[in-house]
Amino acid sequence: MKIEIGTLAEGGVVLAFQPGIASVVKRVEYYQEQRLFMLVYHNDNREDEMLPFEIPDSFEKPIDTAPNILIYALFEGHDPVGYRAPLIKVGDFY
Repeated sequence: MKIEIGTLAEGGVVLAFQPGIASVVKRVEYYQEQRLFMLVYHNDNREDEMLPFEIPDSFEKPIDTAPNILIYALFEGHDPVGYRAPLIKVGDFY
């Protein structure tokens, strides 16, 4: 799975996935000390998924100020799907 992180013009954060993710995301947890995102899915049968990359320093401010995150998934042969999910910050600094 290819994962990209970016910022929106208004300062929000976007996560883009290709191919798409396993299920609809209920919320995204950001673990400040480890600088990692975890996807928590709506489907209770799916385990939560820690994303396999460390968040760059340049995203610290956008993450701190964002109440939610835009999830953008690209599926082969289909239109992209985009929606917002709550961004929960976890750690000593929050």
